[in-house]
Amino acid sequence: MPKLVIAEDCAGLGPLAPCLKQLGFKVEAFYMSESDPALLQRLSDLYHPQKLSDDCTKYKGVEKLINVFGSGPPCQPFSPIGQRRGHKDVRAKIGKAVVMRIRRWLPETFILENVKALTYRKNRKHFAKLLRLLKADGYYDVQWKVLDTWNYGGLPQRRSRVWIIGTTIHATKRKFRFPKPLPKRKRTKLMDLLGRKSQEYQFPKTAGGRKRLRAGLKKINKLGGDLDEPWCSVRSSIAELRKSSKESQVVVWCLASPVLELVLTLFGRRAMEGWSTSAKDVGDLSVRQFGMALGNAWPIPVAVRILHQLDRAMGWSG
Repeated sequence: MPKLVIAEDCAGLGPLAPCLKQLGFKVEAFYMSESDPALLQRLSDLYHPQKLSDDCTKYKGVEKLINVFGSGPPCQPFSPIGQRRGHKDVRAKIGKAVVMRIRRWLPETFILENVKALTYRKNRKHFAKLLRLLKADGYYDVQWKVLDTWNYGGLPQRRSRVWIIGTTIHATKRKFRFPKPLPKRKRTKLMDLLGRKSQEYQFPKTAGGRKRLRAGLKKINKLGGDLDEPWCSVRSSIAELRKSSKESQVVVWCLASPVLELVLTLFGRRAMEGWSTSAKDVGDLSVRQFGMALGNAWPIPVAVRILHQLDRAMGWSG
């Protein structure tokens, strides 16, 4: 497989490299930016990019062709659980800065990811402006779509994100198509995650913990919760607490149960997002630092499927 050159703004945990390696590609990290010093150090230790920056708004020239540019600009201005100031939030300007870098560096392809709320009516003008900037020079074929982690990544949770994909028109072998929903038999259920035989997935470790878990699962089913359905994200679960319904009773009980303990532990959250559970990938980050970054990270299986479609469009693997 060929080597692909990558660059990432607002890189966070740096999702491009592990996704491309899953597809069999060799990866050369040219540039990565991240405002958090601890995350920036982790990116340097794991991927050894030629250029590192703590400020994605600073522009410098690029000396080589970048095959894939990726970014997940701050979602807080648009997220329903944030301040929802939209384009008035100073952090919204970072998204425009990322778009301007794409226009200056002209990578072969790009992937931008953000919360679904970016497409809502309140943020529609800002979203449309970003798309116009990306399409302005006629250099890219730009497409976007909202994908959720259950239907398109097979993960046992519902987490919808908007993905914006750009491919250079002159270099494209075939038109990029978003992946289709996975058949239900290929989607992981929460019980599958809890019951995996691999040593790293066994939870809880103690007999007492397993007994409490079994009791908890019976309680959830009795209250009307369906563990064959995808689990909602931690943040969505907390939001549900504001509702007085039978469903929220299930969520309230889960917050005090070993089931949510699985989601909230660093290991469990990585498994729920499709990230590696290897200690090596955590590096020197604290549990809190890695957990915060994971909350804003790309869901790996969805990104892998998008990159597979990009490979088909660009013909990288021949």
